[in-house]
Amino acid sequence: MSERRDQHGSTLRRREGAFTLVELIIVVLIIAILAAIVAPRFSGASEIAGGSALLQDLRYIRQQIQVYRAQHHGVSPGYPGGDPDATPTEADFVAQMTNPTSSDGSVGSSSSQTFRFGPYMAEIPINPINGLSAVFVVPNGSTLPPPPTGPTSYGWLYKPESMEFKAYLAGQDENGRAYYDY
Repeated sequence: MSERRDQHGSTLRRREGAFTLVELIIVVLIIAILAAIVAPRFSGASEIAGGSALLQDLRYIRQQIQVYRAQHHGVSPGYPGGDPDATPTEADFVAQMTNPTSSDGSVGSSSSQTFRFGPYMAEIPINPINGLSAVFVVPNGSTLPPPPTGPTSYGWLYKPESMEFKAYLAGQDENGRAYYDY
């Protein structure tokens, strides 16, 4: 503390480095005003980030499906043993995308001269919107189901016959575009 004398000779003591109540109230008000200005800009940030992550995952998975198809004589992943006349399954799709494969689509446990293609991804990504990685595989000759109207146990929808790969969930992004239509 520093001391000084007023005009009557009394000692005045002043604490240095301390804030007055008025100063603190002004600072709090300024912070509140700034928060009110900035908060609306970030209120939809998680929704925007989820939509962006979903688009990135879809691009990546679709690209890897195309690479698989190019290396397997035009046959999409998901068909057991690479037979496009067989019924495609989620288990075959996941195995063919995450393990080495032979030119006919058979799955191996490790890369070798026979199993020289892939793996195309380490795992099927989790859908960033609904948190699920399960893939609903649509059989040949069937139409794609409509988007779900509520919760589902799948994160993705895949039709090997047409190479369509979609997010399988209800809802829409901040622009009103359905996630199903990404």
